[in-house]
Amino acid sequence: MAKNKAQSSIELIVILSVVLVVFGILFTMSQKNYSAYQGNLRSVQARSALRDITNAADFVYSQGDGARTKVYVTIPYGIQGPIEISNDYISMTLNLGGRTQDLVEFSESECLQGDIPEEAGSYWITIECIEDCVWIGTVTSTTTTTTITTTTTIPEDANCLTIHTDSASISGGKDDRLTGITIENTCLDDIVVTKARVTWTPTYGEKIEFVKIDGQNKWAHNCGWGCLPTGKQVSGTLLDFGSRDYTLTAGSTENVDRFDFDSDMDYKDWIIEFTLEDGSTKSATINMS
Repeated sequence: MAKNKAQSSIELIVILSVVLVVFGILFTMSQKNYSAYQGNLRSVQARSALRDITNAADFVYSQGDGARTKVYVTIPYGIQGPIEISNDYISMTLNLGGRTQDLVEFSESECLQGDIPEEAGSYWITIECIEDCVWIGTVTSTTTTTTITTTTTIPEDANCLTIHTDSASISGGKDDRLTGITIENTCLDDIVVTKARVTWTPTYGEKIEFVKIDGQNKWAHNCGWGCLPTGKQVSGTLLDFGSRDYTLTAGSTENVDRFDFDSDMDYKDWIIEFTLEDGSTKSATINMS
């Protein structure tokens, strides 16, 4: 009897040891997956911030001296060294824990000046064209001194737009469609939506194919109405509606019918962004991972 009890105790210890080893392996794997996910998310945020700022810089540069706009960007933690603004590009280095990623976006302007906050957080950044240069941050000129400050004041058109995502879901026969999003114009004047940007993470090479708002096709990979860029597009690409800008009438709420993709889009986090006619942007996040 005593021998049987001793044998049972040994077997229990062995079983518990195996369970602990398996648990340790699973825990280590989950930690690695979570770290990879966080790194991907920060990379998407950093790239989106650079792209939004350079797009805004291109916009005011095309409008000429005195043109001004604001963009709302999220600077992730882990920025290594200063964010460099130099002539026709903006660059940053992102520390992803054990490795670094260099990110750069080029502008149509050949005279970018100023500074971008390096501390993690979300900011409204004012961007202005002065004497053929595009200024980001504090502006100093031989003939003009202008102070551009980070502010919570939203540009007029973006201030009118509210993006509702409470009912967002993945649908379609292959789980390749994002639906359930609505947009609302809270102002007394019409606003015009000209572009959209859909960012998702994690990314595994999926591409967006189609955007439909209020029953109207606005962007498609094979469109024939001047939408850009052509072809299926990766996460974070700015999608220009071409000749089919969407007018959201005063006080109305309309469906963003669907975003279609070429692959299964389950278990992802999203940033949905719309660009208005005045160049301002409004975005919303959706957590589905």
